[in-house]
Amino acid sequence: MAVDARQAKALRCLLGIPAQFRADLVLDDVNNERTTLLSSAVESGDRLVINDLLSYLELNASSAQLEHHLRVEDGKGGCVAHYLFNQPQLIQRFGKKLPWRLKDQNRQTPLFTLRRSDRGARRWSEATLDDYVDAKGNTLLHMVNDMDATVRLLRHYDSDVNAANDKHFTPLMGGSKYRRLNLMRALFGDLRTDLTLRDLRGLSAAELAKDDMCATMLTTSCCSLRHWAVMAESRNLSSLRTQQCD
Repeated sequence: MAVDARQAKALRCLLGIPAQFRADLVLDDVNNERTTLLSSAVESGDRLVINDLLSYLELNASSAQLEHHLRVEDGKGGCVAHYLFNQPQLIQRFGKKLPWRLKDQNRQTPLFTLRRSDRGARRWSEATLDDYVDAKGNTLLHMVNDMDATVRLLRHYDSDVNAANDKHFTPLMGGSKYRRLNLMRALFGDLRTDLTLRDLRGLSAAELAKDDMCATMLTTSCCSLRHWAVMAESRNLSSLRTQQCD
């Protein structure tokens, strides 16, 4: 109750009674949704509560116990890592101990939830992106809106830039519809991005644009692609004519 109510002083007082609150009891304590005290604290975003609880656990629990505790799943299939968008600074503290590939009931990994945090969005594991596809077919490229993270995904990971979700939305379509300008800029810089693809309703990324800026970006990119296509075709025809003359 002290954790849920964000009462840091009450929590500190209770944890100061070792005879009543041993480390194993604190580690095993869960609510009706099977959420641990640490997951609940991180989800609340209260730094005082989080720091007091972590200080207690690091002092009274073994490294193995703490690592196991970080992996405990709640009733929704998530763990502490799924709530780190509230406290992304904890990634550096526990990054290697967290189960980054664990999927909750929505088949979302912690990295999906971390898209809400610019700092968290830059934390990638060494896995392929096939590990990070949710129940609706969304990949990380569908979710992230951080320029550096998107470029890194495109350059260094096995990413399908035109991957379509259940609605046949590609990352570019999602960027256009939800005005994720950083994502769109990064995708425009990748030659694999297909601007002609359409969703289940037959709409292209340009037609899904919600504002003038997105529409202008897409129109400009389409015009540039047409220009280069015409130039390439012209060069090919010139080369063919030269060969015929020879």
